[in-house]
Amino acid sequence: MFGETENDGFNMSHKAIKGKLDDNTILLATHQSGIPCEIREMVMMARKAGAFVIEDVAAALGGTSEGQLMGTFGDAAFFSFDSTKLVNAPLKAGFLVVRDAELYARCKSFMAKYTSPMPAPRKFRYLLLGATLVTLEQPTLYRLFHNLKFHWRGRFTDDSDEFSPHLGPFYFDRLAEWQAGLLLPQIKRLDVLVATRRRLYSRYLEHLSSAVSFALPPADTHGEWSPIRFPIRIY
Repeated sequence: MFGETENDGFNMSHKAIKGKLDDNTILLATHQSGIPCEIREMVMMARKAGAFVIEDVAAALGGTSEGQLMGTFGDAAFFSFDSTKLVNAPLKAGFLVVRDAELYARCKSFMAKYTSPMPAPRKFRYLLLGATLVTLEQPTLYRLFHNLKFHWRGRFTDDSDEFSPHLGPFYFDRLAEWQAGLLLPQIKRLDVLVATRRRLYSRYLEHLSSAVSFALPPADTHGEWSPIRFPIRIY
């Protein structure tokens, strides 16, 4: 079951799940683009119905909602360290948090059984791809890459509408020590990274305030979010 998004936002509305939860439901609440969803209302509804709440905090690491860290409201939460996120390790990584000790033990056992250390050839490939992404941060090179990959091919994204049930290597490789070595310095600077994103987000809102052909995202009035993107809605 999917819940409709807010009329003026990008997250699922808590009204979309009213009367649809029970004790067999797993509610996935996403904080899209670092903007918090109506998580308090959702958790309250889930508790009354006996539903299990998983927060998708892949795009909201370090952000808070009314003073509480996103990812600490539900029964479990997962975070992402892939190449498009605030903190990243070539090419993908992440972590899971759970409240229940028994569930934690089950998750740990599952990981031990179904994941393994990253093979050396894939490690080299990821390092090479990571270095390429860093190089593409140079504006001229990125413009050339964008034209070759998208603009001249008449495309806007590399995504497709095809769904594959087959899991790729990202699901089976354990976080490597070299990836952790790249992650730790970023995590130690998380407050600085989040503050930079907030500043950029506010600047976009200020300079685009007169826009009439598209709708701007909401303002972070309390300075709590960790917006990794600046989403707009086209009229």
